[in-house]
Amino acid sequence: MKNINSINILCGLIIIIMAASVVVPVYRFAAAFGYGFSSGITAGEESGAEEPVYNIPVDVAFSPSLKAYTETPDSLEMGDGKRYPMILSKSVVLIPESESNFFAYVVRLLLQIVAVALMLVLITAVIRFTVSINRGQVFEIVNVRRLARIGWLLLSIALAQVLHGLFSDIIIDGIAFSSDCYSLEPNWAFPVSNSILGLFSLMFAAIWKRGIALQREQELTI
Repeated sequence: MKNINSINILCGLIIIIMAASVVVPVYRFAAAFGYGFSSGITAGEESGAEEPVYNIPVDVAFSPSLKAYTETPDSLEMGDGKRYPMILSKSVVLIPESESNFFAYVVRLLLQIVAVALMLVLITAVIRFTVSINRGQVFEIVNVRRLARIGWLLLSIALAQVLHGLFSDIIIDGIAFSSDCYSLEPNWAFPVSNSILGLFSLMFAAIWKRGIALQREQELTI
């Protein structure tokens, strides 16, 4: 019973971490999306524009040059009214729809939806695998398929994250940005964790399958 409880706790933690890795970025994106559109519409109404202006939030990373340290262009006001030099690292830039690659933005949004859908399927697969172990169905061929499914789902999520980052690069390349202090860089990293976990799951599925085959060979020998 103690071993089963430990497995349940570990699987629960894995599910929480996997869900948070997708849900938190999507929530932040949705919040920025809503604020960007609402601020664009408000700005358009205040300027008297005939059509509303939609701002598209884009995550960017700033790569500071030596001049950014010697001639800091930005500052941050503290609570006591003092201002301190500030060097930008990451930010969300609100770009008007007319000046952005809207197709790339829509594809990036669809990729996020796909990643969330795959994560829900992945969580279901992990729960089924855990339930099977709890029932004592350990060395069963169905668990091999479940482990393999978990591995492919993790790799699929990693692929969706890579494509999301590549389309973010396309959006950033279209920004007319010029500064002596900064250069823009993509604000995403290769999904190492999901990729490694996916490959490990496939490897464990192969090991599990081999173990079941050896077990059956021993039973036939006996």
